[in-house]
Amino acid sequence: MKFVIRRLSAVTAVGIALIWGLFHKYWLYIPGILWHISNPVAKNHEVVWTTTSSDNFFPTLDARAALPNVVLIVADDLGFNDISFFGGGLNGGNISTPNIDAIGRNGVAFESAYAAHATCSPARAAILTGKQPTKMGYEFTPTHPMLATLFGKSQRGRLKGKYNSSAARAVDYSAMNLPLSETLIQNALKEYGYRSLMLGKWHLGDNPSTTPQGRGFDESLAIRKIASYLPSSDPRVVNYEGEDVIEKFFLYNSPYAVNKDGIDLFEPNGYMTDYLATEASRAITANKNNPFFLYAAFTAPHSPLQALRSDYDDLWFITDHSARVYAAMVVALDRAVGTITQSLKDNNIYDDTIVIFTSDHGGSNMVMQPDVNRPFRGWKCTFFNGGIRVPMFMQWPRRIPPGTFVDNVVSHMDIFPTVLSAAAGDPMLPRHNRKKDDSDIDGVNLFPYVLQSYAKAQLHSCANTAHCDFKSIQSDFAAQSNFSNLPESPHDILFWRSGSYKALLKAPLKLMLSYVPKKLWLYNIHDDPGESQNLADDSRYEDTLDEMVAALEAENEKQIESLWPSSFSTPFLIDKLYDDTEQNENDEYVYWAN
Repeated sequence: MKFVIRRLSAVTAVGIALIWGLFHKYWLYIPGILWHISNPVAKNHEVVWTTTSSDNFFPTLDARAALPNVVLIVADDLGFNDISFFGGGLNGGNISTPNIDAIGRNGVAFESAYAAHATCSPARAAILTGKQPTKMGYEFTPTHPMLATLFGKSQRGRLKGKYNSSAARAVDYSAMNLPLSETLIQNALKEYGYRSLMLGKWHLGDNPSTTPQGRGFDESLAIRKIASYLPSSDPRVVNYEGEDVIEKFFLYNSPYAVNKDGIDLFEPNGYMTDYLATEASRAITANKNNPFFLYAAFTAPHSPLQALRSDYDDLWFITDHSARVYAAMVVALDRAVGTITQSLKDNNIYDDTIVIFTSDHGGSNMVMQPDVNRPFRGWKCTFFNGGIRVPMFMQWPRRIPPGTFVDNVVSHMDIFPTVLSAAAGDPMLPRHNRKKDDSDIDGVNLFPYVLQSYAKAQLHSCANTAHCDFKSIQSDFAAQSNFSNLPESPHDILFWRSGSYKALLKAPLKLMLSYVPKKLWLYNIHDDPGESQNLADDSRYEDTLDEMVAALEAENEKQIESLWPSSFSTPFLIDKLYDDTEQNENDEYVYWAN
């Protein structure tokens, strides 16, 4: 009997060890498996976009023609140096982004554009509402408890993450949504007869009332939160797995799925970035006879790092595997932008369509590419310029002169009132003339600044030309916009907050305040956009520092408490990649609360 018991005990021990070994090796697959069990994904099927006409809303063709279409393209985690417009580009400038760059060349490039937050969901909320995220209580990106645990219990060398289990349980994950009380761009545009279409990453709520349909879009082809570009086993894809557990989590658990109008999930047809662009083109064709707002929110180049094999093969000269995969993802994103703009041309609505391109915030240090945000320091999840300075371009061939540059500080919050001003019929008004009260909008209509910048450039050029009708040009621009009543800058102050980590921009000065670690950073971003000289350490700026701290705290008082508490905070090294464990005591870092 004792022999049998010992034998059973040994077998049980071996079984437990075997199960534990398998679990330890494959546990990262479990969330994805469970998700697919509870969220069945059907095979691909054709998407049907409703063909529309303007006859029911507009009494005359002239009334329809006065309204531009609006295409808003938002990349995900795109670094400032990922595009070639500003003279940079990936792989030392060898990877160009001609289609993205063309939007800036054919219209206006905002040279000092800032995201309203340094993580996905609050940044997108600001774009669609024109409001400061922390004024809506939308301070933290909704994060699944499993992912929150991974981030909160992560360790980077001597720095450890912090996980608050009670905070993680305080509010159900499904209740972490953008408040229904907020008006979004698509809601406001309906007042003017616009159709609204959404494709790609939503990440602002997953309940029936908070999906794209619930928030007022007429049609959508949406990704709930994250998605893979192709199944990782698909022969058409090249994956970068890496050693980091969070990157592995995205690769193993991101579903290859979309849903049309909030109904059942199904597989896309091909590489996700190309698929969304193709469907955006089809949606444009179906809606070409009605003014429309198209929100194209691509997932590229956010993790998981997956490249289309043909793009990867074309970049044979890049020897580093992760860099080659990432560059191929950016190439696909640029191609997708070209697909959309070509569709506007093919449907003869190119000149009458406003196209805006930007990224939700800066590039991430989790993709293991050190130069994505060059020339800026920092990353996504920091308020250094690398986390919040973004490319932002806008073209409207009918109204915006090509080759225009605006060097004023602008924000993603300005997209809402800028778009609304065009729908209201007079984009050159400083306010957008919306039918309802807009006193709570933090954004500013940028069209007067676009025209002013172009006028200044023309007048400067004219002053240095022998045969130029200076007075005529001056008179023409004065008739279009009253520059004398225009504030010098769209924003006197911009403010950011994530937990106890805060930042204030009062150009040309920028202040960051952190409690963990306890530190102040003060920079003159006009002279030092790379934020290399911390003026907070210079006694000559003591009074200036006090004034900036007071201004930051005053702005903080205008915000409201987050709708849910922070469940974790993660250390981010300002000048090193996420998996860099070779740290020293002089490394600067912040703890990012979420």
